Amino acid sequence: MKNLLFLFVMLLVVSVSLEAQSNQEKKEEKKEKTQWVIKGAKVFNSKAEAQPMQVNKPVQANTQTQLQPRTPVQPNTQTQQIQQPQTQTQARTPQTRPTARIISAPQNNTYQPQTRTYNTNTYEPQVQTYNNYSNTGYQMEMKSMAVMEAQEYMNQGTHNALVVEIEGADAKVAEKVWSDFVKDNYGTRVKKVKKSDDSIAEGVNVGIVGAGGGVNLYSRAEDRGRAAKFMVWMDVGNDYLSSGSYPTWYNTAENMMYEYKLEVKRELVREELKDEEKNLKKLQADLKKLKSLQDRYHKAIEDSYKRIQKAESDIAQNESEQQGMVQEIEQQMMLIQQVMDRLNSIQ
Repeated sequence: MKNLLFLFVMLLVVSVSLEAQSNQEKKEEKKEKTQWVIKGAKVFNSKAEAQPMQVNKPVQANTQTQLQPRTPVQPNTQTQQIQQPQTQTQARTPQTRPTARIISAPQNNTYQPQTRTYNTNTYEPQVQTYNNYSNTGYQMEMKSMAVMEAQEYMNQGTHNALVVEIEGADAKVAEKVWSDFVKDNYGTRVKKVKKSDDSIAEGVNVGIVGAGGGVNLYSRAEDRGRAAKFMVWMDVGNDYLSSGSYPTWYNTAENMMYEYKLEVKRELVREELKDEEKNLKKLQADLKKLKSLQDRYHKAIEDSYKRIQKAESDIAQNESEQQGMVQEIEQQMMLIQQVMDRLNSIQ
């Protein structure tokens, strides 16, 4: 029984010793690999230090350099004798040679780029101007093409109307701009005519001389595919304005309609600008979200690195505790051997 106990203890000690020896060998092998990596890095660094990278340094200008005037070449005496008769007939004005200048190097060799600043708050479009004589005829032709004249039906019957068609607009936008246009320029409100699609602005002073207390402007907008058709009937008393009956008044009204059409186009561009500004805000919000995600990713990397460092510290502590435990086991085995020796010495 004692022999079996002794064998069991010996086997236990041998197994623990073998395990400790294998751990020690693994640790030495890992240490040896680390030393090889460190040696390789040192060799690489020593080679890099032995052959430093050559950098092209900027050439320093010599501040004391001075341009020396060239020495004049002595003319050949024979040539001078041949050309002497010509100098007698044609006198030349002596020219003074310019003095040499001292070129000094700039005090600072660093390059300082010029930065441009832009004002993003205001926009000033560049307006191209033309000759007054040629521009007048061009504007008259454009207005006549933009403003048409036609017999159109309204709530008072079929009468002559001034018609404009605006590409990209609809009836709702055309009526809104017309209401604001009449109110801002002539101080008159546009009202809806009862039981009709027409609107009316009463007593509008549109600059027609001889129209009494003003004219009544009937208007209506219709959708025409991707354009809006806007019609205005001008009641000047007992008749409606036309180019045949009132040519002078018609030119004034044509100018008014042309300015209205331009205002509709401005409104369309303003609406487009609002949409683009909304798109810009959306893109800026998306960029803000991406930056927030990037911050989260960086934080996750930092947390993971801290966990890795703690795990490495725990591994080192565990290895140290294993070595201490092996030493305790060896001491315990020595004590067991001593006790067994005493037991065997008893007879």
